Amino acid sequence: MQPHSSVVRPQAVATAGGRGFPSTSPLPSSVPVQSRRRASQRRQTRGPARIPADYVSLGLCDRVCRHCKALFWLEERLRHGTIQFPEYHKCCMGGKVVLRPQLEYPAYMRQLFTNRHFMENIRAYNSMFAMTSIGAQVDDSINRGHGPYVFRISGPIYHRIGSLCPAENDDPRFLQLYIFDMENEVRNRLSHFDSGGRVLRPEIVQGLIHILDEHNELVRIFRTARDMLQAGNIPEFKIRLFSVAGARQYELPAGDSIGAIVYEGGPDTGTEYDIIIHRHAGDPERVSKLHLSYMALQFPLLFIFGEDGFHIGLRLWNAATRSLDEDKKLSMKMYYAYQLRDRFQEYSLLTRGGRLF
Repeated sequence: MQPHSSVVRPQAVATAGGRGFPSTSPLPSSVPVQSRRRASQRRQTRGPARIPADYVSLGLCDRVCRHCKALFWLEERLRHGTIQFPEYHKCCMGGKVVLRPQLEYPAYMRQLFTNRHFMENIRAYNSMFAMTSIGAQVDDSINRGHGPYVFRISGPIYHRIGSLCPAENDDPRFLQLYIFDMENEVRNRLSHFDSGGRVLRPEIVQGLIHILDEHNELVRIFRTARDMLQAGNIPEFKIRLFSVAGARQYELPAGDSIGAIVYEGGPDTGTEYDIIIHRHAGDPERVSKLHLSYMALQFPLLFIFGEDGFHIGLRLWNAATRSLDEDKKLSMKMYYAYQLRDRFQEYSLLTRGGRLF
């Protein structure tokens, strides 16, 4: 008596050439019939995916802060708030944080942020246009075996900015790509991302060049330096990016308020956190996280206009006097709590940055 087997054995059908192929399926199956039947029964009886019992539905996120228009769920309201008149505190501290409203982005950027290819490669595209690089002390001592590579950092992470022109025989990188060899700018930017199977699109690079040239105040300063270098016969100069915002808490920066081109031998006054960019320099300079352009230099695709970020000159709003309270500083935590909120009828690239955010 043959032992019972639950393995499907495909029957062969004779052909003219004497070769056989399974009659039951294109490929032989080694899955036991009983196992497949049980799996089919489980799929039929399981039904739709069940929500865990400890999950709670909060409904729609459609409640609006009456001060800054940030969107919330009703259950996020303060205890003293009511259903009819909810109060929220995590966005603007009840109206004490008042920052510049978000301006309308170019239509091209809004279109890109719905493009699947762009969003899947947004980190690469941003790195291509970043004006600063990431600095850190990488600890490779852990990579001594045969396992996968581990990227471990010892100490803080910081941003660095280099010189206006590359060293002799070096390719332009980061900030230098805005100044050096403009005839081949698209190719120069793509040349740093031609490995790893990633295929970036030249037409997107060209479109981003146009957008940043037209709208970004930081880029305009560097393009001005480019024009001066191309003109020739000019004194040695450097770029100073100011760290003092003045009265710009509610306004977009203008070119003459965020930086200046300083000639050799001219007046050289500044503040502690100013960024000095020389035509030729040695090691890159570290950028203070308290500099108002810290984020805009590193993430130009999120800060299209070169907007100011957090800086020590920000102050809280006094509702009683309807003016800034010079004695009460706005902290970094308050600043980002305000920025990292979707707002009613306001479009923000910062909250739509995907893998870059």
